[in-house]
Amino acid sequence: MTHVLVKWIEDNQWDVYPIRAVADTKIGFSLLTEPGAIEKLRGSVIDVFWKEGEESAPAELLGFGKQVQLEKKRTQLAECAREVDAPDQACKTSRDIICAECTKKQNKIDGLETENADLKRRLEEAGSNKSAAIIVKKLRKTLQELKSTGAENMVPCSKIDIGGGVLVEQSTLDRLGKACNGSATKYARALLRLVFSPEELKGKSLYGQASNAHKTVPAKEGLDPIRLGAVLGHTHGKFPAVSD
Repeated sequence: MTHVLVKWIEDNQWDVYPIRAVADTKIGFSLLTEPGAIEKLRGSVIDVFWKEGEESAPAELLGFGKQVQLEKKRTQLAECAREVDAPDQACKTSRDIICAECTKKQNKIDGLETENADLKRRLEEAGSNKSAAIIVKKLRKTLQELKSTGAENMVPCSKIDIGGGVLVEQSTLDRLGKACNGSATKYARALLRLVFSPEELKGKSLYGQASNAHKTVPAKEGLDPIRLGAVLGHTHGKFPAVSD
Protein backbone atom coordinates (compact mmCIF):
# COMPACT_ATOMS: atom_id res chain seq x y z
CA MET A 1 0.00 0.00 0.00
CA THR A 2 1.46 3.41 -0.99
CA HIS A 3 0.95 6.58 1.02
CA VAL A 4 0.62 10.35 0.68
CA LEU A 5 2.28 13.16 2.65
CA VAL A 6 -0.02 16.11 3.32
CA LYS A 7 0.02 19.43 5.22
CA TRP A 8 -3.27 20.41 6.78
CA ILE A 9 -4.63 23.75 5.62
CA GLU A 10 -6.18 24.65 8.96
CA ASP A 11 -3.05 24.10 11.09
CA ASN A 12 0.72 23.87 10.69
CA GLN A 13 0.98 20.07 10.83
CA TRP A 14 2.04 17.31 8.46
CA ASP A 15 0.74 13.73 8.30
CA VAL A 16 1.23 10.55 6.28
CA TYR A 17 -1.88 8.56 5.25
CA PRO A 18 -2.59 5.49 3.08
CA ILE A 19 -3.72 6.35 -0.46
CA ARG A 20 -7.24 5.16 0.40
CA ALA A 21 -7.59 8.17 2.73
CA VAL A 22 -7.71 10.51 -0.30
CA ALA A 23 -11.37 11.44 -0.72
CA ASP A 24 -11.19 11.94 -4.49
CA THR A 25 -10.75 8.43 -5.93
CA LYS A 26 -9.70 9.86 -9.31
CA ILE A 27 -6.68 11.51 -7.71
CA GLY A 28 -5.80 8.31 -5.85
CA PHE A 29 -6.08 6.24 -9.01
CA SER A 30 -3.95 8.73 -10.96
CA LEU A 31 -1.19 8.58 -8.32
CA LEU A 32 -1.22 4.77 -8.40
CA THR A 33 -1.26 4.26 -12.16
CA GLU A 34 0.32 7.28 -13.88
CA PRO A 35 4.13 7.65 -13.69
CA GLY A 36 5.06 11.18 -12.56
CA ALA A 37 1.50 12.09 -11.52
CA ILE A 38 2.78 13.46 -8.19
CA GLU A 39 4.82 16.07 -10.08
CA LYS A 40 1.59 17.47 -11.55
CA LEU A 41 -0.46 17.19 -8.36
CA ARG A 42 2.15 18.29 -5.77
CA GLY A 43 1.00 21.50 -4.07
CA SER A 44 -2.67 21.02 -4.91
CA VAL A 45 -5.30 21.06 -2.16
CA ILE A 46 -7.16 17.77 -1.73
CA ASP A 47 -9.67 16.38 0.78
CA VAL A 48 -8.31 13.71 3.14
CA PHE A 49 -10.16 11.50 5.63
CA TRP A 50 -8.09 12.14 8.76
CA LYS A 51 -10.04 9.54 10.74
CA GLU A 52 -12.32 6.69 9.73
CA GLY A 53 -15.96 7.68 10.08
CA GLU A 54 -15.16 11.42 10.22
CA GLU A 55 -15.61 14.06 7.53
CA SER A 56 -12.65 14.82 5.26
CA ALA A 57 -10.56 17.97 5.68
CA PRO A 58 -8.56 20.03 3.13
CA ALA A 59 -4.81 19.47 2.97
CA GLU A 60 -1.93 20.31 0.64
CA LEU A 61 -0.49 17.27 -1.22
CA LEU A 62 3.30 17.22 -0.79
CA GLY A 63 4.44 13.68 -1.64
CA PHE A 64 3.54 10.17 -2.73
CA GLY A 65 5.46 6.94 -2.16
CA LYS A 66 6.49 4.46 0.49
CA GLN A 67 5.43 5.11 4.07
CA VAL A 68 8.95 4.96 5.55
CA GLN A 69 10.31 7.57 3.14
CA LEU A 70 7.36 9.90 3.65
CA GLU A 71 7.59 9.59 7.43
CA LYS A 72 11.24 10.72 7.25
CA LYS A 73 10.26 13.68 5.13
CA ARG A 74 7.40 14.55 7.50
CA THR A 75 9.83 14.50 10.45
CA GLN A 76 12.21 16.81 8.59
CA LEU A 77 9.44 19.28 7.79
CA ALA A 78 8.17 19.22 11.37
CA GLU A 79 11.68 19.88 12.75
CA CYS A 80 12.20 22.74 10.32
CA ALA A 81 8.87 24.25 11.38
CA ARG A 82 9.86 24.10 15.07
CA GLU A 83 13.19 25.76 14.34
CA VAL A 84 11.54 28.48 12.27
CA ASP A 85 9.34 29.34 15.25
CA ALA A 86 12.47 30.18 17.32
CA PRO A 87 12.70 33.84 18.51
CA ASP A 88 16.03 34.58 16.84
CA GLN A 89 15.07 36.12 13.48
CA ALA A 90 18.53 35.65 11.97
CA CYS A 91 18.43 31.94 12.78
CA LYS A 92 14.90 31.83 11.45
CA THR A 93 15.97 33.15 8.04
CA SER A 94 18.87 30.71 7.88
CA ARG A 95 16.68 27.79 8.87
CA ASP A 96 14.06 28.81 6.28
CA ILE A 97 16.73 28.49 3.61
CA ILE A 98 17.86 25.11 4.96
CA CYS A 99 14.29 23.78 5.09
CA ALA A 100 13.60 24.98 1.56
CA GLU A 101 16.77 23.28 0.37
CA CYS A 102 15.83 20.05 2.16
CA THR A 103 12.38 20.10 0.57
CA LYS A 104 13.87 20.80 -2.85
CA LYS A 105 16.31 17.89 -2.53
CA GLN A 106 13.61 15.53 -1.26
CA ASN A 107 11.34 16.49 -4.17
CA LYS A 108 14.20 15.74 -6.55
CA ILE A 109 14.70 12.35 -4.90
CA ASP A 110 10.97 11.61 -5.25
CA GLY A 111 11.11 12.53 -8.93
CA LEU A 112 14.17 10.33 -9.52
CA GLU A 113 12.47 7.37 -7.80
CA THR A 114 9.42 7.79 -10.03
CA GLU A 115 11.64 8.03 -13.12
CA ASN A 116 13.58 4.93 -12.00
CA ALA A 117 10.36 2.92 -11.64
CA ASP A 118 9.25 4.03 -15.11
CA LEU A 119 12.61 3.01 -16.61
CA LYS A 120 12.37 -0.44 -14.98
CA ARG A 121 8.92 -0.91 -16.49
CA ARG A 122 10.19 0.08 -19.94
CA LEU A 123 13.16 -2.30 -19.64
CA GLU A 124 10.82 -5.18 -18.77
CA GLU A 125 8.63 -4.39 -21.79
CA ALA A 126 11.71 -4.15 -24.03
CA GLY A 127 12.88 -7.55 -22.77
CA SER A 128 9.52 -9.10 -23.59
CA ASN A 129 9.55 -7.59 -27.10
CA LYS A 130 13.08 -8.88 -27.72
CA SER A 131 12.11 -12.41 -26.59
CA ALA A 132 9.06 -12.39 -28.85
CA ALA A 133 11.15 -11.23 -31.82
CA ILE A 134 13.66 -14.06 -31.28
CA ILE A 135 10.86 -16.64 -31.13
CA VAL A 136 9.31 -15.37 -34.36
CA LYS A 137 12.72 -15.37 -36.08
CA LYS A 138 13.26 -19.01 -35.12
CA LEU A 139 9.80 -19.99 -36.32
CA ARG A 140 10.27 -18.28 -39.69
CA LYS A 141 13.65 -19.95 -40.09
CA THR A 142 12.02 -23.33 -39.44
CA LEU A 143 9.30 -22.59 -42.00
CA GLN A 144 11.90 -21.64 -44.61
CA GLU A 145 13.82 -24.87 -43.98
CA LEU A 146 10.63 -26.90 -44.42
CA LYS A 147 9.82 -25.12 -47.69
CA SER A 148 13.36 -25.74 -49.01
CA THR A 149 12.93 -29.54 -48.68
CA GLY A 150 10.53 -29.49 -51.61
CA ALA A 151 6.77 -29.36 -51.79
CA GLU A 152 6.58 -32.98 -53.00
CA ASN A 153 8.12 -34.26 -49.76
CA MET A 154 5.92 -32.19 -47.49
CA VAL A 155 2.72 -33.35 -45.86
CA PRO A 156 0.06 -30.64 -45.92
CA CYS A 157 -0.30 -29.03 -42.50
CA SER A 158 -3.73 -28.51 -41.05
CA LYS A 159 -4.75 -24.96 -40.34
CA ILE A 160 -7.17 -23.79 -37.68
CA ASP A 161 -9.30 -20.69 -37.49
CA ILE A 162 -8.11 -18.70 -34.44
CA GLY A 163 -11.01 -16.31 -34.89
CA GLY A 164 -12.45 -13.98 -37.52
CA GLY A 165 -11.43 -16.32 -40.34
CA VAL A 166 -7.70 -15.95 -39.49
CA LEU A 167 -5.99 -19.26 -40.31
CA VAL A 168 -2.75 -20.42 -38.68
CA GLU A 169 -1.08 -23.81 -38.99
CA GLN A 170 -1.66 -26.01 -35.95
CA SER A 171 1.98 -27.14 -35.92
CA THR A 172 3.11 -23.52 -35.82
CA LEU A 173 0.87 -22.80 -32.84
CA ASP A 174 2.18 -25.90 -31.08
CA ARG A 175 5.81 -24.81 -31.55
CA LEU A 176 4.93 -21.28 -30.49
CA GLY A 177 3.36 -22.57 -27.26
CA LYS A 178 6.46 -24.59 -26.39
CA ALA A 179 8.85 -21.73 -27.20
CA CYS A 180 7.01 -19.25 -24.99
CA ASN A 181 7.31 -21.41 -21.84
CA GLY A 182 3.79 -20.64 -20.60
CA SER A 183 4.06 -16.82 -20.97
CA ALA A 184 0.84 -15.36 -22.35
CA THR A 185 2.53 -12.03 -23.10
CA LYS A 186 5.31 -13.61 -25.19
CA TYR A 187 2.78 -15.88 -26.93
CA ALA A 188 0.52 -12.97 -27.92
CA ARG A 189 3.39 -10.81 -29.19
CA ALA A 190 4.90 -13.66 -31.19
CA LEU A 191 1.48 -14.51 -32.67
CA LEU A 192 0.98 -10.86 -33.65
CA ARG A 193 4.24 -11.00 -35.62
CA LEU A 194 2.97 -14.11 -37.43
CA VAL A 195 -0.47 -12.74 -38.27
CA PHE A 196 0.81 -9.25 -39.20
CA SER A 197 3.77 -8.55 -41.47
CA PRO A 198 6.63 -6.25 -40.29
CA GLU A 199 5.33 -3.56 -42.66
CA GLU A 200 1.85 -3.74 -41.10
CA LEU A 201 3.26 -3.45 -37.56
CA LYS A 202 5.66 -0.59 -38.28
CA GLY A 203 4.52 2.70 -36.73
CA LYS A 204 1.22 1.22 -35.52
CA SER A 205 -0.43 0.92 -32.11
CA LEU A 206 -2.80 -1.82 -31.01
CA TYR A 207 -6.05 0.16 -30.98
CA GLY A 208 -5.11 3.48 -32.58
CA GLN A 209 -5.80 5.41 -29.39
CA ALA A 210 -3.76 8.31 -28.06
CA SER A 211 -1.53 7.62 -25.05
CA ASN A 212 -2.71 9.03 -21.71
CA ALA A 213 0.89 9.91 -20.88
CA HIS A 214 1.40 11.78 -24.20
CA LYS A 215 -1.96 13.34 -25.02
CA THR A 216 -0.39 16.00 -27.27
CA VAL A 217 1.12 13.35 -29.57
CA PRO A 218 -1.22 12.31 -32.43
CA ALA A 219 -2.60 8.78 -32.12
CA LYS A 220 -0.93 6.13 -34.25
CA GLU A 221 -2.96 4.08 -36.72
CA GLY A 222 -4.37 0.94 -35.12
CA LEU A 223 -3.97 -2.63 -36.33
CA ASP A 224 -6.68 -4.49 -38.24
CA PRO A 225 -9.30 -5.06 -35.48
CA ILE A 226 -10.44 -8.44 -36.86
CA ARG A 227 -7.00 -10.03 -36.86
CA LEU A 228 -6.06 -8.28 -33.59
CA GLY A 229 -9.23 -9.60 -31.95
CA ALA A 230 -8.44 -13.08 -33.25
CA VAL A 231 -4.94 -12.99 -31.69
CA LEU A 232 -6.19 -11.69 -28.33
CA GLY A 233 -9.16 -14.06 -28.22
CA HIS A 234 -7.03 -17.08 -29.09
CA THR A 235 -4.40 -16.13 -26.50
CA HIS A 236 -7.05 -15.66 -23.82
CA GLY A 237 -8.50 -19.06 -24.64
CA LYS A 238 -5.06 -20.69 -24.40
CA PHE A 239 -4.20 -18.91 -21.14
CA PRO A 240 -7.59 -18.54 -19.37
CA ALA A 241 -5.93 -17.87 -16.00
CA VAL A 242 -4.43 -14.61 -17.29
CA SER A 243 -6.75 -11.65 -16.79
CA ASP A 244 -4.62 -8.71 -17.97
